[in-house]
Amino acid sequence: MKIGLPRAMHFYSYGILWYTFLEKLGAQVILSDLSNREILDCGAKKMVDGACLPLKILRGHVENLKEKGVDYIFLPRVVKLTPATFACPKSAGLPELIFQTGRDLPPLLSPVIEENVADPAPYYETAHKLGASKKQAQKAFALALRKWSLQQKEKPLSSKEQKTIGILGHTYLTEDPFINFHLAEKLQARGYQTFTSRQQHQLLQGEEIYPKFMFWQSGHDMAYAMQRPLDDGQKAAGYILLSAFGCGPDSYIETYCREFLQKKEIPYLALTLDEQTGEAGFETRIEAFLDMIERRERRAGA
Repeated sequence: MKIGLPRAMHFYSYGILWYTFLEKLGAQVILSDLSNREILDCGAKKMVDGACLPLKILRGHVENLKEKGVDYIFLPRVVKLTPATFACPKSAGLPELIFQTGRDLPPLLSPVIEENVADPAPYYETAHKLGASKKQAQKAFALALRKWSLQQKEKPLSSKEQKTIGILGHTYLTEDPFINFHLAEKLQARGYQTFTSRQQHQLLQGEEIYPKFMFWQSGHDMAYAMQRPLDDGQKAAGYILLSAFGCGPDSYIETYCREFLQKKEIPYLALTLDEQTGEAGFETRIEAFLDMIERRERRAGA
């Protein structure tokens, strides 16, 4: 049995959990190709009007898996990632969005994650649909959860000799090099080390940043990344926030991130991405931002 796993959306946060679970159930897990222009163009043509860039990319990845001849596509309905916080409403409606744009697609396996991504109950239901026993499902999930948990504990390599830039945003923007034009590599080529929100894990609440409880989980991830000191006790030289054009949660979160960093006098750059974004203009803004950071540091050291 071939089960397709699209390299898009929540794959960049939970892909190793889902891949391992399905593989341990005995399925042949097929990954879609890495994001590229062909996948994006395909998704943009097929996705509903008004969809954001990550949804268009996802739709292209689903089509890519259909062409690979998979029997099922694994696409969880992510409603809540913790008991108190929510994912984007479009994330909760992904199965319907995909189904409405292509009724000739392979069947979707869409466990509902609405309390905690580590809650086994939705995965057991998927295992049952695939004909696996509860014992098989329990063993597969335990192995998958252990592997995912180990990945969460990994820390990015750091050097005290290099300045650090934090890259904020949803993992499907910060971890997909095609979408972000290989941003981390560009920063590293200029002598900076980087970290992302995913690598800094989650904080229950960014009290200094949000006036009220932040119910978007992505907001918590960004708050932790900004408030947590680096391993050497220093603060980041600057932050870059990546957001997708038309993203409702980000339009709200970005305001508070910007105000917080301005108060802390930390350089900050917001970049909005869609399928029309050109790499040349993107690079120009990055270069100007880094030049500003370096001029600022030279003046401070004068």
